[in-house]
Amino acid sequence: MQVVQGVRNLKTHAKICIVVRRESHGLQRYVHVGTGNYNEITARIYSDVSFFTADPDIGADASAFFNAITGRSEPLSYRRLSAALWDCGKRSSVSSMRKRSIRSRACPHG
Repeated sequence: MQVVQGVRNLKTHAKICIVVRRESHGLQRYVHVGTGNYNEITARIYSDVSFFTADPDIGADASAFFNAITGRSEPLSYRRLSAALWDCGKRSSVSSMRKRSIRSRACPHG
């Protein structure tokens, strides 16, 4: 087991956990991603989101992410996840995705 508690001098805005398990068909990755700090005081102000998956692309991204922050490999571009530490140009991309999502849900009658 290995625990990585963050990158020095950088604020953590999300949590990620990966469990790799040997199963009959081979290795299986399970990933938990959460937005929150699980703080009982701020929980009264806003909600956090949590996601648990065995999606192979997200599992590969999580493995690549941990390999990068532990220094085992260079940061890669990810298939399904985004890491702000390396994806500095993603801010405009995330903003564009958010705007598209808002437009797609907007009431057509204003």
